[in-house]
Amino acid sequence: MSEFILREMRPADSPALLALVQDMSENQGPGMTTVYQVDAYHALIHADQHHTVGVVAEVEGFEGIAGLATVSFLEIQFEGQRRTCAYLANLKVHPNFRRQGLGAKLAAWRVDRAWAKFGADVVILTGLMTTNNASRSTAARWASEVYEPVKINVGIPLGEPPAAMPDLTIRRAGTDDLAQIAEKQNAFYQQANFYEAQTADTLAEWLRYTPIDTPIHEYLVAVNDMGDILAGCRVIARHRLMVDRFDNPPPPVRAMLPPDLTIRECPTKDMWFAPGQLAVAKHLWASLPWLYADSANSVSVTYDPRGPLAEIFPPMPDFVPTIEIAIAFHGPTAASPDRFIAPPGRR
Repeated sequence: MSEFILREMRPADSPALLALVQDMSENQGPGMTTVYQVDAYHALIHADQHHTVGVVAEVEGFEGIAGLATVSFLEIQFEGQRRTCAYLANLKVHPNFRRQGLGAKLAAWRVDRAWAKFGADVVILTGLMTTNNASRSTAARWASEVYEPVKINVGIPLGEPPAAMPDLTIRRAGTDDLAQIAEKQNAFYQQANFYEAQTADTLAEWLRYTPIDTPIHEYLVAVNDMGDILAGCRVIARHRLMVDRFDNPPPPVRAMLPPDLTIRECPTKDMWFAPGQLAVAKHLWASLPWLYADSANSVSVTYDPRGPLAEIFPPMPDFVPTIEIAIAFHGPTAASPDRFIAPPGRR
């Protein structure tokens, strides 16, 4: 059994962080590898504007990092109250050190950091694949509840783009739109747990934020001829920070991949629509893959099938696998079963 030394992640760790990700891919056989387009530390810690802290594990006699994980701190609504949230992400353990309890140690480091900094009222949450028993076992050490399934829908520019809707324009949001967006988006998610409530100022800050020389955030809106915003969503150019490359995938998976077997993704977040505007939301979602096809080859959305977003998405093509995750969390009170959740964004 190895003796692990845990410490906070530092910028100088970047080469070792990258080596860990590569070693994991090589030892897992054919599969998916995350390829960073920027410095690995920068991609992990500065992917968005939230305060993020990383932890790494070292082992005497091992050159490199045995494991890593991150925790991001943000403000959410939970059971009608504004709470600080610690979002646990990016847990990775080198193949040489699996089944030695390192995943649990990395998780405990992050949970202890959250409780020490914000006390018992902090909401702690993470996403995990529903089939990953090791992640479930790790989460069971601190989580009081698990909600599943949470679904991920992927949009790919196949066939022909959707026909335009009469009297409707899809465009990027401008500064003058942000107050209207914040009001309508907040109303849509009023009853949702884990939602980050917005103001015009917080949306403007999010739009300005980028860890690289080019923008990575946009807000798309569907607007009628009267200037009313009927639906919208955030779009994140994740592919400018990292891409997912497949190595020798099986034929069913290969059929949905681009020729270079690399996914350049634009995840969406906080999709919403005004009352009575479901058709507009469906049109916005159908249009997104085509609006970003010049730089990305897929868009995605993570949503709670109990919530109103479930009505937007058409059945996935047979060759596109269904992706489901679970959200494990611990809060100061139990979550009400009649509230849907706004899942954390992809990192």
